[in-house]
Amino acid sequence: MLNRLINLFKKFEYSEYWKVLVKESNSLNLNFNLKSLEINNSIRYWYADPFLFTYKSNYYLFVEVFDKFSNKGHIGYFNLTKKSNKHKSIIIDKNHLSYPFIFKYKKSIYLIPESSESHSITLYKSYNFPNKWKKVKSILNNISAVDTNILFYKKNIYLITSILGKDNLSSERVYLLNEEFRIIKLLKYSRRFSYFSRNAGMFFKHKSRLIRPTQLSSKNSYGKGIRLSFIDKFLQFKSLININYSSIVYKNSNHVGFHTISKLGKFLAVDIKYSKRNNFFVKLYLILLYYIKRIKNGIKN
Repeated sequence: MLNRLINLFKKFEYSEYWKVLVKESNSLNLNFNLKSLEINNSIRYWYADPFLFTYKSNYYLFVEVFDKFSNKGHIGYFNLTKKSNKHKSIIIDKNHLSYPFIFKYKKSIYLIPESSESHSITLYKSYNFPNKWKKVKSILNNISAVDTNILFYKKNIYLITSILGKDNLSSERVYLLNEEFRIIKLLKYSRRFSYFSRNAGMFFKHKSRLIRPTQLSSKNSYGKGIRLSFIDKFLQFKSLININYSSIVYKNSNHVGFHTISKLGKFLAVDIKYSKRNNFFVKLYLILLYYIKRIKNGIKN
């Protein structure tokens, strides 16, 4: 028991947290010292996984809202047009939620959060945007998928997701969907795990090309940067550029990671990662949460 506690204190020696940066920009310039909007973390919350969306002349920023008290994330948003500096929580689950992939289809607005802890890919629909959402279906069950994107391409609907492996590795899967977002067939199942197949935000157009961002990670570091690719052939992506976290300029920031980008209209948003050493009481709190979670999941040892 003593050795286990010692190992847990080592495990929680450092905590990682994220911060979202937003700026007005018609380009992919990553200098956030100019024309930036402040999205500040609070004592209780930090924010990650930014997704921009526009509705009735308003720009919204949908994010993962990580609650340090409960040690899990949920989905919220900021109204950028109104320059709100407080988030509004909209989708909360008993399990961790992040990566709020939001999209519009046939006059309806949908959202697919990352819900790998629930072992499903779940679709939500807005009934009173942006505050009221309802779970409408599970697209896939019994799957530990992360960071799912929907792609509308040449009159077809594709679901692109990743299955997590060990040491930050992931394996890509691509499905063809019908108009009711039901699986028609599996188109791509990569048996090869890599450090750069996991989605890092929604597709966006840049210089007439459809750009796909994916994450860059390594065995010992999650979220080192992103890779931008474009569609070369049918669902084949050709790499354009790798962007390391150090490319982001923000005050005198000592950030150590970057894993999501969103570009829409006049706004550009990214997230950056920090690493902080925990004091004794924070470690004790995190160990307590660790055991509470294991008890809830029925894990005895």
